[in-house]
Amino acid sequence: MKTLKTLFEEYLKRNVDPAARLGKVELLPVGNQGFSGSVLVYYAVSYEDSRGQIKTVRLVTKNAPLTERRVLQRLSEQHLPGLALSHTLDLVTDKPLGRPSGAGQPPPPPPVLDLAADASMLICQQYLAGGTTDKPSPEFKSQAAVSLAAIHAANLGNQAELSWLPVTDAAFYNTFIVGKSLWPFWEGSLKVPEFVERFGHLTPVIEETEQRFLRFAQTLWEEGDSLTLVHADLHSGHVMADQGQPYFIDWGQAHYGSLYFDLPNYFSAQEALEYRVALARLGHEIPQKDFLERYHEAGRYVGFKYLSYCLWTWQNLEPKYDDSRLAIIEMVLNGTPLN
Repeated sequence: MKTLKTLFEEYLKRNVDPAARLGKVELLPVGNQGFSGSVLVYYAVSYEDSRGQIKTVRLVTKNAPLTERRVLQRLSEQHLPGLALSHTLDLVTDKPLGRPSGAGQPPPPPPVLDLAADASMLICQQYLAGGTTDKPSPEFKSQAAVSLAAIHAANLGNQAELSWLPVTDAAFYNTFIVGKSLWPFWEGSLKVPEFVERFGHLTPVIEETEQRFLRFAQTLWEEGDSLTLVHADLHSGHVMADQGQPYFIDWGQAHYGSLYFDLPNYFSAQEALEYRVALARLGHEIPQKDFLERYHEAGRYVGFKYLSYCLWTWQNLEPKYDDSRLAIIEMVLNGTPLN
């Protein structure tokens, strides 16, 4: 069995010191390194280095689906920026993950330190001390743009090597983003008189916008020149800091798809242009006009993806029927602002 002890030992040898010898392991209080719904456990791990000195690092384990484990393994082997040091023991097994308890359910039991426990579904990662921020500095966003460009460029056009990734063609968006995410919630909201009064008239407009978006997604897929490994759920909660540097976390929704869909929920138009410049320096230049047009249209993805959650909050959180919670409808209808 692939144990937690083995996971720590291999992480240290791979990422810290090839001669490291595992010492004492202690549980730490709960942290905030991730919002994917996975179970995260924090540790202080001591080891003896090649000079016989005792040192300690803070590490995090996370139960992760096979796709996320394989993505992080690949990106780690590519030595790309913007990624926490990580290691996993199993790149084959996939099974449903246990999730933390939700609202109205009892909290999960506290973690118990058991170095002999099965670690096959775990990723071990470095602890990122800086957390997330809703107001990152311009320098931080610039570095994030450069790092994301490096990740995209390293995997651009590599569908054969990434055949294990799910793809984001029009069929994917039609089934999962629009079909399962948007319409069941929208149609349910039409049973609420307040919603019908304020937003019901938008139904045919959103239907037209849906078809426009699906045509756009299919065009990007058929053109093929922007297809790469994408995070597919990139927002401020999935970009953490450590010593002022950005790190992209929670890759569980990663797909093989167009790079444009990773941009509009985190980067403004001006910041996205910095990404474009960084991508060009890595050998993939996109004319600015074409880039901005596609960036603008890709914003509808953000709108369609998160509108269902916003509809739920509009109906259920106090104060109820707060229209500011549905501001994301603007992205569905009009894409990402360019100013």
